[in-house]
Amino acid sequence: MIRTFRSRLVAVSTGVLLTAATLGSLAPMAQAETVAGQIPATITASPTTGLVSGSTVTVSATADTNWNIYSLRARLCKSDAVINNAGDFSPTLGGNCVSAPLANNTDSDVTVNTEPGSRGSASLDFKVGAGSNTFTTQYDGSTTIACGVTSATGCKLVVEMSATNLAARVIYTSFPLTYALPAAPTSVTAAWGNAKALVSWTAPASQQGLPAVTSYTVTSSPGSFTCTTATTSCEVPSLSNGTPYTFSVVATNALGDSSASTPSTAVTPSSAHYVLSATPTTGLVSGNTVAQSVTMSSGYNLYSVRTRLCLASATINNAGDFSPTLGGNCAAAPLASNTNNDVTVTTTAGNRNAATLNFKVGSGTNTFTSQYDGSKTVACGPSAPAACALVTELSYTTALGVGKVVYTSTALTYATAPAAPAAPTGVRNGTGAVTVSWTAPASDSTITGYTVEASPQVASVTKGCTVAGNVTSCSVTGLTNATSYTFKVKATSAAGVGAFSANSQGIAPSATAAAVSANPSGFAVDTASNGTFVVHWTAPTDNRGSSIISYTVTATKSGETTRSCTVNFGTNSCSVANVVNGVKYTLKLVATNSKGNSTGSSLTNKLTTAAPDAPTGVSATQTGNSTSPVKVSWTKPNTNGSTITLYTVTAYRNNVLVDGKSCTSGGAANCTISGLTKNTTYTFKVTATNGAGISLAGVSSGYTTKA
Repeated sequence: MIRTFRSRLVAVSTGVLLTAATLGSLAPMAQAETVAGQIPATITASPTTGLVSGSTVTVSATADTNWNIYSLRARLCKSDAVINNAGDFSPTLGGNCVSAPLANNTDSDVTVNTEPGSRGSASLDFKVGAGSNTFTTQYDGSTTIACGVTSATGCKLVVEMSATNLAARVIYTSFPLTYALPAAPTSVTAAWGNAKALVSWTAPASQQGLPAVTSYTVTSSPGSFTCTTATTSCEVPSLSNGTPYTFSVVATNALGDSSASTPSTAVTPSSAHYVLSATPTTGLVSGNTVAQSVTMSSGYNLYSVRTRLCLASATINNAGDFSPTLGGNCAAAPLASNTNNDVTVTTTAGNRNAATLNFKVGSGTNTFTSQYDGSKTVACGPSAPAACALVTELSYTTALGVGKVVYTSTALTYATAPAAPAAPTGVRNGTGAVTVSWTAPASDSTITGYTVEASPQVASVTKGCTVAGNVTSCSVTGLTNATSYTFKVKATSAAGVGAFSANSQGIAPSATAAAVSANPSGFAVDTASNGTFVVHWTAPTDNRGSSIISYTVTATKSGETTRSCTVNFGTNSCSVANVVNGVKYTLKLVATNSKGNSTGSSLTNKLTTAAPDAPTGVSATQTGNSTSPVKVSWTKPNTNGSTITLYTVTAYRNNVLVDGKSCTSGGAANCTISGLTKNTTYTFKVTATNGAGISLAGVSSGYTTKA
């Protein structure tokens, strides 16, 4: 006898449900859908989301220890139905599960039976359908089951598992299925208009068996302005001109909304008919390509773009001005080889919302004869950096179909030759040689090389060296030892050759290596007061084969922070600030070259005392009643080397001194004035006195006494 542990609930003529089994007392009773913790197996189904008609869902069951799986069966059922017995599971009885496949190449029922020795696990593949199935059942009459038609979540996959340990069981468990929503639209583009944008996209691919997309919604960012359509383009209104916007699109069908598309490239609405851009327009040299692009307002059609190199000072407003054979304001021929004087781009049907062109600007002069202006010269380049412009002729039609030809000018600025470098430095580098170094100068085009020249000449020949690229040093050879030479350098770029720098310090070649510079001479203090030493010196006559780079002066005193000032070679004075008046400091001056610091020149000096700085933070307060004195307070100022012995406060009304209304303090930063008139506004001035004199006054803001 073939044994089976699958039970069936069948209906007899009396309508009573009986259990039919082929294994007598071992026949299991039908049970309710089992909670997860009571299923004697691990049952999984995948995938269960993003399904289309024909998607395969794989169901797997692995029995718990000591359990055997005899069969695994799956059906497509209503998502809201309770499947807890064979009657609910059978479409001929309960009507909760499909009675036939919902589409070609899909399933309504899949059953797998295991074999002895292989009952620890079982699996099956179920091809879900999308569609509707209406049928008649024994108990529920006419029933309709729809999956993936009006709801993404209307169905579930119910699994029946027959298993046994010491007792047989039939398990029912289910897996909710989610059908795919529409895919997101792709290739979203936007065309700007006056306070609007026309957005277009590519419809998503249809999904097998699922409802078609019925509408699209476009949303702007920023602002969340929208438009909705059943086609693949629509116009978003109410945008702000001058504000950049991107747009995303969502597709909708009967199951719901897709995710948002990748946003479009940003566009900026404008009241203009077109937007013309060009780059680069500055730092140009002959042969540079200026890329121009034109985009049209939505609804406008561009037919041609034509660009010429013209005089920046000329007014180009018609074809005659634009033509060198007539008006003479534009170049009649390229200004240099491999450059342009005229470039034209013509659009084609279906591509009339934008155009681009590349124009190679030339540097040079073109003189020609025009019909109206006679002999005419157009010159562009470093000698006249802003003398030329690109003039563009646009031919287009408006949204109403009116033809337009307009001329617009784009200013050009040509690169000039590099600036002169700062004076170079030099270091003797063996017999008859000096290594010269410099800092790259400002340049609006790439520097391509440098030239260094030495002076005086050697046997009537100017010695020098050249380097390419951004190298900023080179060695001049063939010089005469013990002869002092100065050096100058100039830079070269595609825009031309710059001016020479100032001369370097004198450097005398020698077989002896360069050494630390000699000390400067004439080191002296010019002034020493108000917290500052001003010093000067004379440059040393011997830099010992290496250019002096800088001078540093330090002021030191035991127990205090060292103060200093540093200046570049060529400046022979500096100021050491923030020192204390009346205190003796040691001042030291050193010269620095590439080999280090000189031994230094030293002297001692002290700052003279000075009157205090003005008190600050002057304020007034009055406690008590209107007859109470007014307390004036302030912040103590810098003493400038001499102790403050007295503070004096005076009262003013309407900027006039009030006679007899004053107070003094020998050290405290406050004092009081009595007898002031009530409900009257006063200002108060405070001075500080030391051995060197009286400070300027610190002044309060207006203070009104109590009424």
